[in-house]
Amino acid sequence: MHCHCKISEANCGNHILTNDLRNVFLKIHNDHRGALARGQTQVSAGWGIAPPAALMYRMKYSCAAESYAIEYVSACRGRGFPEYTHPGYKVNLHVLRNLATNEGGAARNVSCKAI
Repeated sequence: MHCHCKISEANCGNHILTNDLRNVFLKIHNDHRGALARGQTQVSAGWGIAPPAALMYRMKYSCAAESYAIEYVSACRGRGFPEYTHPGYKVNLHVLRNLATNEGGAARNVSCKAI
């Protein structure tokens, strides 16, 4: 299952991320969700393969979620923020300790570890 979704909205009102990098995040998340939907993903704690999803939609990029994520990351806190600071969104926390990569590589590293 390949996501042919492309972000058309320019820069979500900021220039911290490029649309190319947004597309990397979106594709990685949708690829992981597709594997989960098809029942190709291990359940945590060694429970085996998760059953296929009955109904799982592809994600669409959200500029609102991006703004919360940028605010979250910009604070550079290892323990995170209270839920009320990002209402309606869950947070996957990952610290990239190897800076010898580009932004796309960092996005892939974070997304592979956090999902």
